[in-house]
Amino acid sequence: MKIKIRHSVFMLLFILPLLAFNAGYFHISGIYVRWQKSEQERFARQKLGEIAAKTSFTAHLGNAGNRMIEKLGSTLEELHDFRFKNLDWQKITWQVFASPFPDFQVFLLRKPKDSGRAEIFHHHSDRNFNRRSIEMMFSFLVQTNQEKKLDQGEKRRNEKILKKVFGSGSDSDLLGKKHKAVATPVIFNKVPAWLLWDFVCSSTGETAGYFLLVRRNQDLDAASLKITALETGLGKKIPGGFIRLFESGSQDQFYPRRIAEYRPFMNWRKNLGLCNDATLSDWQYKGFPWQKKLGAYSLYTRILIHDKHLLFILLPAIPENLLPNFFFLINLLTIVMLILMLARGWILDIWPGNAIRTRFLMFFSLAVALPMALFVVSSTAFIFDRLKEDENMLEETLSASLPDFDAGKEQIENDYCNTFSVCAQDDEILKMLASSGLRDGNRILKRSVSIFSQGSEKLPLAGIAFFDLHGNIIRKGSDVIPIQEFEPIASFYGYNIATNLRRHVSILEPDFPIPEMKVEKKKSWCFSGLW
Repeated sequence: MKIKIRHSVFMLLFILPLLAFNAGYFHISGIYVRWQKSEQERFARQKLGEIAAKTSFTAHLGNAGNRMIEKLGSTLEELHDFRFKNLDWQKITWQVFASPFPDFQVFLLRKPKDSGRAEIFHHHSDRNFNRRSIEMMFSFLVQTNQEKKLDQGEKRRNEKILKKVFGSGSDSDLLGKKHKAVATPVIFNKVPAWLLWDFVCSSTGETAGYFLLVRRNQDLDAASLKITALETGLGKKIPGGFIRLFESGSQDQFYPRRIAEYRPFMNWRKNLGLCNDATLSDWQYKGFPWQKKLGAYSLYTRILIHDKHLLFILLPAIPENLLPNFFFLINLLTIVMLILMLARGWILDIWPGNAIRTRFLMFFSLAVALPMALFVVSSTAFIFDRLKEDENMLEETLSASLPDFDAGKEQIENDYCNTFSVCAQDDEILKMLASSGLRDGNRILKRSVSIFSQGSEKLPLAGIAFFDLHGNIIRKGSDVIPIQEFEPIASFYGYNIATNLRRHVSILEPDFPIPEMKVEKKKSWCFSGLW
């Protein structure tokens, strides 16, 4: 009897290595699950931040205005007169302000080079409006933005019309200078509205622009959230939406809509309710859920600042430390074999290890299995955890280095801009330009290069070029970039900069005669520095 008990205890000891391997597996899988949850949290935090940053309706209004002005600018450069006016501007307008953009009114205007009056060539408006007043206000705001001198009587008359069209609080300096391409609250046709206006000038001196008006007595919150979902891929790349927290907020929005059919989520939504005395105290005490498991998904939420909604996304729930099938089969086979061997020993009195060699091998394997299992498990867990920590640390280091890189880049750009300002204000260069223009080019270039090489910074300069209103050019390369390679770089930017300079001179000095420019559009020169 004692021999059977001794053999049975010896057989049962083989369960210890099995238990060690099981414990090790759960430990390693626990580390893996923890890192998966951490990565999912990081992704959710980034995604929620991205979505929350794009919920402002005025920002959506500005983006739509930018698309409109880009379309007007490119079309104004390519087409003229008849072909420009006969484009399908209604289709273009609907493409730019496509659904879910709210109801809007837009006026597209164009002002020829030699005409002081703008004209509406397309409008989308469901209300009566004074066509002449809109055209006058566009011309007035363009002149204000360009700081052109106006007769005092004409300016007072335009100010009165501006206040009549866009409300008594409208100011030409504010709208024309600071609020160009910026959403501004106004009163249009006795209705509160958002006003956005902008214009663009072509190389031929023509001007085109728009007035965009969106009434504020419609549900702009709902429209803004729909635009946000469309731009961020909510519902296509990742399920989520917006939950109403207050009675005054717009209805819940789910992307895709079948989220409303998901029972675990809708049960939680029903328990959340709307803001009242009871729910408010509960929200303040418990907060909103973060990585809350709802069926097969994890719920992540974020409060939208100055909004009436709760932003949420659903990500696949990370499974816990479940035993895989192959590990379950190993456990089952091992336990079944031990039970069969114990049954054979007790019934037939046949035990493994009766021979000395077999018994030695069994004792040796039993003695080695447990520490080996613990060593493999602990080393694997340590290496895996350490690799994940290093990967996370590397990601954080790179993320922290990006602001430093941007700051260094901005510092370099500021150094070059400051040095260019020194060149523009240098007495010697100004004297040489005043006396002989660009004819004394070698001395001007030599003095400019010496300014860049002086001081503690000693900024490297690969190439520099000067031009005048005629289009004459002087240029200098270096060992870094030969003059034959510098020429196409300067010519690529030269025409537009030269045109802007001539326009700037015409605004500041309207009586100054602008000479004919010799520079061709595709072969032009500019004043530039390359580093």
